[in-house]
Amino acid sequence: MRSNTRFVFYRVTRRVWMVLLALIVGIPIVVPVVRAEVSEVRIAYQFGLVYLPLMVMQKEQLFEKQAARLGLGPVKAQYSVLSGGNTMNDALLSGSIHFAAGGVAPFLT
Repeated sequence: MRSNTRFVFYRVTRRVWMVLLALIVGIPIVVPVVRAEVSEVRIAYQFGLVYLPLMVMQKEQLFEKQAARLGLGPVKAQYSVLSGGNTMNDALLSGSIHFAAGGVAPFLT
């Protein structure tokens, strides 16, 4: 009796693994590949010394240089200084900016 229960358990477990494997292999075939390429990336940050790395990126045009080094073509970075996290969240939701550098509170929101 005990060996029969073990046999049924292994059969069910094997079937579950086969279904999972079929899903893992089949999902990339069904899901189409989506690529979004833009020629201008909009980045926003707030006032303050904490955002000095972004200010250096803007001054030295590091984003554009790295994009060119990676062969992504002529990509331009547009930087905006916004007043707070709520305006950054609104800008992200409306599609006005692509990346926002904010604190913990806007991130959690």
